[in-house]
This record gives sequence, C-alpha cells and structure tokens, in this order.
Amino acid sequence: MNPSGLPYLLLLTHVHFDHVGGVSHFQNKPDVLDICMGSKNKVFSQNIEINSLAAAHHGCSCKHFEVTRWLQEGDLIYMDDNDKTKEKSLEVIFTPGHTPDSVGFCFRFGEKRLFIGDLIYPFTAIHLDCIGSNPADFVSSLNRLNQVVGILKIENLVTDDLPVKGENAASQAPAPPSAAEVRSKEGGPYDEMIFEFTSVLGLNIDTLSNLFDIEKLIELSDFSVENAINLYLTNGDQISALCPPKQKKSAPKSSPPTESPFLQPYTMSNEVQLSCGHVEANLPTSSISELSTLMQAISSKTTLPQHIDGNYGEYSFNNYTLILPINSKWS
Repeated sequence: MNPSGLPYLLLLTHVHFDHVGGVSHFQNKPDVLDICMGSKNKVFSQNIEINSLAAAHHGCSCKHFEVTRWLQEGDLIYMDDNDKTKEKSLEVIFTPGHTPDSVGFCFRFGEKRLFIGDLIYPFTAIHLDCIGSNPADFVSSLNRLNQVVGILKIENLVTDDLPVKGENAASQAPAPPSAAEVRSKEGGPYDEMIFEFTSVLGLNIDTLSNLFDIEKLIELSDFSVENAINLYLTNGDQISALCPPKQKKSAPKSSPPTESPFLQPYTMSNEVQLSCGHVEANLPTSSISELSTLMQAISSKTTLPQHIDGNYGEYSFNNYTLILPINSKWS
C-alpha cells in the first residue's frame, strides 16, 4: 500500500463511523504526521461516542482518537515539502450539511478534483436526517462547491483567450464594443461570449435565460467573459435583480423534470471531477446543479416526497435520493 515508506497524513471529512472507525489504529504511530479534521464544529467532532452513529446504527462503539491538527477554511495541505505552492496542495473547504463538521478538499495539480466526502453520492440515499444535519447548510455547501468549480474552470481557460492584464493592458487591449456595435453583428460577439460563458460554467443556456438576462450581464461586465463569470460567481443571489430575465417560465407544480438541464456540461480537456465517499464514485460537476435543482424544488414545495416515514421524506431526482425532515428549516 505504501511501498515508498512515506509518512501518513490522515484527512477526515467528518466524524461518522464509516469514515473514522479505524483512525485509532494510527494514533501515536511514528509514521503518522497528523490526524486532521475541520475546525468548524470541534465539539461535534469530539463527541465520537454519539455523533459517529456507531451505537445508533450497529449497537457498538467507535474507539476514541485525538485530532492533532484542526483545519481552517482555506488551509493548504502541501503535497510536496519542496514545492509549497497552491497548485501542489489540497485546499480545505468547509461543507456542512450532512454533518456540521464536514469538509472537502480541492486538488489543482494536473487534474482538477474535489474530494467531497458524503456531501454528494449517487444511487443510495444522501442522509440529511442525521444528528446535526442541516438542509440549509447543505444548500449553502452546494453553492460553495459551484463557486469553487467555477474558479477551477476559469483557471483551465487558455490565457490567450482572456483580456490582457498588467501595465500594458490599455495599449494592447482594444476598447470594448458598444452594445449597439455588438448587437449589429449577427451571430457575432454576443453569441460567442454567451457560448463561452455557459461552456466554462457547464450550464444550460435555456435554463440560465429563465433566471437572468445573459446579454445584460455581459454588458455590465464591460463585455468581458472573465468579468461576467466572476460577477456571476460572487453575486449569484443578486444576478436576477441586476439582470432580470427577458422571459420567465412558470415554476413546475409537481416533481422536477425527468432530465436535468445540467446533465451535459461542456467537456474540457481538464474537466473538474468530484470524488465522493460512501460509494467511492467519480462524479461530473453537473451533480452539484442536479442536487441544487432538487433542493430548490423541495424547499419551494413544488415536488413532494416519494416516501414518508414519520417526519422524514424521501425525494429522488435522476441518480440522487435525499432523506430529510419534511418540515425542514431553510434559513
């Protein structure tokens, strides 16, 4: 398993028994550098007896262990002691929802990959009915992942296609066209910029057009796709107000569509991948938007649970199933 004999660094995504059950065997071993967990809710993480769910699920105990390094949001875990750069590190991302202490890790070197623990996984139910689960936090974490994915996709862009930066930018970069000039060219820059905008984010143009006016967003961004993407990622909740959609379609009154509009993101040579726990699957980033769509339908009550067990409902959409309280709080 470790033929090179390198020391171990344990990165734990959350306190559930199927993720920490064997950690005690690594405690105080000379070849273990640290046992790491997210610091967002230390009290929750340290209450292993209850919050690991070992007793509740299997009537057994989970051996206690000591966390030797508490991770902060944005911490970098370097993969090479001789090259301590962001590109060769894992960046810590807090992802509460499934549990209050959940964390993910962003890997940039070579392939772009997000390790997301049990935040998202297909084919078997994602549990938002555990001790400490919070559907509102889950939605916030999905939005956070979408933001990170957008940043990673921007990093994947060929720099020659982006606006010139630096001291010589003014002399090298042509002045942006006026709105009239852009509109006067049939199938011209607007179409190209909209295509690049939706392709980089892996989103469906028809879906976005129902949410906001993409052309207006590009105008507000000085006709820079890079600026438009950054404005979308940093002000997502305000985009509809800034750029009202030209046409609005009525919300669905039953379950979400059978096919997600986000199922076929633009494929790049270095597409971002999600690595999840539980079923050990590699997922496309469109999974985030699929679950966001489902959560929006649940919170707005435009979809109903397929099964009800007491106070909990089971909701399914494509390859994903969620179990959460029927009367969940969303703020």
